[in-house]
Amino acid sequence: MPALPTVAQGCRYAAGNLGTAVLHRHRGGPAVHDRGVSSSSSARSEDTWQQISDAYLDFLEVVLANPDLKLRSQPATPDLSDEQRERMLLIFDMLIPLFERAYLLVYDQRMDAKRRRRWHSWDDYMREWSQREDFRARLPELLRGEDPDFAAYLRCRRPTPGISPGRTDDWQCEPSPISMPCMTRQVCGRCAT
Repeated sequence: MPALPTVAQGCRYAAGNLGTAVLHRHRGGPAVHDRGVSSSSSARSEDTWQQISDAYLDFLEVVLANPDLKLRSQPATPDLSDEQRERMLLIFDMLIPLFERAYLLVYDQRMDAKRRRRWHSWDDYMREWSQREDFRARLPELLRGEDPDFAAYLRCRRPTPGISPGRTDDWQCEPSPISMPCMTRQVCGRCAT
């Protein structure tokens, strides 16, 4: 039987695996740093990028340690036992805070070219996971309590039925549960507000 993610692993991923170097950045606000981090904005950006990239690679190790869940396929895995379903949900619960952390620390509507290239990697990861049927089905529950801008962005990563994945026009937004301007219009182009 594949190894279950440990509680320590779950806490590590849920915290975004970023340690104390970068604690949290609100949109438009300053990043919070540890004394040991360089005061250079470029160095902070590099550190942040490396830390969240490393966290995603660590997350993929958990995915690889659970091959029976077939987490890298698009269709939902059929006939899961209760134990398998619990592992899969725990893994999804690890992924959402990691995506949220990447969104809060990397995404900005006014990104320079380098930052935009980096963000596109994260956007690709979100699109890939959003193609998975059981991940999409759990999104309302997984996004409860998350940053509203991030939640709206991730909901917009959902594929349009009947259009093959991978096309630039195959994504549609779901209505946001809160009244706010769309933060994703530039990505999906289908939002009314």
